[in-house]
Amino acid sequence: MGDSEFGLKFIEENAKAVVESKGFCDLSLDRIGTILKSSELRIKEVDLWSGVVRWGKTQIRTGRSKGETDLAKVLAPLVPEIRFPLMTVTEFASTVQSMSSNPLTQEQCLLLYTYIAQREAKVPKKNLPKVPYSSEPRGQTAFVFTFERCGRHGYLSGDKLMLTSNSGGYCCALGSEPMRPKTGSYYWEFKITNSGTGGEYSLAVGVAPEHLMLDNYITATAGVSWVWYNQGSRCHASTDNNDRFGDAYRTGDVIGLSYDSDAGTLSAWKNKQSLGIMFQNVRANSNNTSIRPAVMVYSANSISIVPDAQAPSKYS
Repeated sequence: MGDSEFGLKFIEENAKAVVESKGFCDLSLDRIGTILKSSELRIKEVDLWSGVVRWGKTQIRTGRSKGETDLAKVLAPLVPEIRFPLMTVTEFASTVQSMSSNPLTQEQCLLLYTYIAQREAKVPKKNLPKVPYSSEPRGQTAFVFTFERCGRHGYLSGDKLMLTSNSGGYCCALGSEPMRPKTGSYYWEFKITNSGTGGEYSLAVGVAPEHLMLDNYITATAGVSWVWYNQGSRCHASTDNNDRFGDAYRTGDVIGLSYDSDAGTLSAWKNKQSLGIMFQNVRANSNNTSIRPAVMVYSANSISIVPDAQAPSKYS
């Protein structure tokens, strides 16, 4: 990190690992500030803030804070670059409001807490209170979820991150978190942990509404789900089964999916290579339902959610 850019692109693409490293606390104030200005950092804001707080404590402990022992004052020059509005209520309360030496005033904390709570309640953006901190997403960290439930022909394991078929029939699973309309873009990854049996139509990845039938073929009800089958075909309606998309995927492949809830598009990646938009007009057919990540397995096959997946720096 000795040149003028000090490896900024590398830092952006590996932000979480860099921020959690020992070397992060050895960076100068100016370089920390440069990093925080980037909109391409692939890290959750709460993790970035935790790293900045750890940096500040290290400056005090090692005497690099020029005699300043008040953490709030050490962090003050960096606070304007933190995108507090991107945090959840729980994250903000546990990592910001709870600080004994808080660089934010009580009024600022209350304003941010109100903004975040209303955003989580899906208040329209134009009606949210104005806050003096950026709410622009950074380099799009991956969507965090587990499998909420699955059909009777399979089982969940590994903290509900893996779905395995018990060979008794088709088994579907839905993600635990909804992707509601007009809430931006979501990116996540699945790893194919076993594709050794079952042949065509034995694995599927995609999205579906909350009322998906879990004990049947994932596209058994035409027009309900949007999926990519393991032999390299996409399907939404029952007549789409031979609609080629990409190529076959198998054990070890990592499938990335991006759902844009504003544009209604579903895009795909295979082993970090973009395959483009797979479906358009992907929307739940009722205002009372939402789209969720969905998968299907058959004949002892298995699929895992990739935790801490690194989203592409730009995706649709």
